[in-house]
Amino acid sequence: MEQVRIGLIGHRGDAQLSRLIDELARRQAVPVPFDLTDLPAYVACHWEGESLRFGELDLASLHAVYGRTALFPQPTFAPGVPAEQAERVTFPVRESGALMNALVAELERRMPVVNPTASLRYHGMKPFMYRALRQAGVPVPEFAVGSDLAAAARFVHRLGEQVVVKPLMGGEVLLADLAYLAAHHREVDRRPLLLQRRILGRSLRAYVVAGQVVAAAWMIHGPAVDWRSDLEEIRPVELQAAAARACCCSATALGLLFAAVDLEEEGGAGGAPWVIDVNPGPMFAGFEIRSGLDVAGPLAGLLVALARGEREQGVLGPDRAEHTSHHKVAEDGEGAAGAGP
Repeated sequence: MEQVRIGLIGHRGDAQLSRLIDELARRQAVPVPFDLTDLPAYVACHWEGESLRFGELDLASLHAVYGRTALFPQPTFAPGVPAEQAERVTFPVRESGALMNALVAELERRMPVVNPTASLRYHGMKPFMYRALRQAGVPVPEFAVGSDLAAAARFVHRLGEQVVVKPLMGGEVLLADLAYLAAHHREVDRRPLLLQRRILGRSLRAYVVAGQVVAAAWMIHGPAVDWRSDLEEIRPVELQAAAARACCCSATALGLLFAAVDLEEEGGAGGAPWVIDVNPGPMFAGFEIRSGLDVAGPLAGLLVALARGEREQGVLGPDRAEHTSHHKVAEDGEGAAGAGP
């Protein structure tokens, strides 16, 4: 069988790509990195007709691509910086980002890409993402977004001040009660707020590959609102049926072949699951170490299968049962070997 070549878009030193390189090699595939670390510095790219080259890499030699980083921002201004300096700062980044976006779109025309750029737009438009998930029947907490301070205060008051605020693009979650709005009222003039009902319960993260949950864990944390800033332990769990459906439906609704889904089980284990976020380019290397679960293996299996032209259904291959069995443990945590920090 022909040895397939898998392009990996990202930065050197990324632990996720290192794990994926190992798993691809284990499947006799050839991992081919696109190193973006030095962009927008000079890289000898050239696209002419059907010829497409990135440095020394002939992109026509690839069979599939994984974009750890595959959607590139295009800044148009630098606040507080003199115009001439801002032009020097933003123009190279904008032009390099435009080239990379065009390059990935062209790759999608030629071969399978995980994840397609059309699906990545949701991550930078969280309100639209939540709306799309709701329309697909995914349980998403109530949310409101905008720069109307009075309307925001009414939303917070109606929900008994159990509200969080988060960026419209990216992470960081904070408690947003009426005191928060009062303290940050001037910020509303400069940026809109995304508010969401706070779910109190058990924090979970699940990884979905090709429409199947391949790893899931309880993200045990302290009193912080955002578990990422206060993570104490990652303990494998078997998702209840409703939570698993919500994860798979989320990835399908957003067109993601690979995704991490963050959930909250309201009231604790076994409670109603609510989808808090869906990440199309998640980190997973640290999760694997602390949970003992395998994410890179199923993802590598998907990429190899797509490169070989196999159908998406069942693309995880003959070792699928091995991967899924690793994350199935009792809900009370028994048998969760290697789940410590």
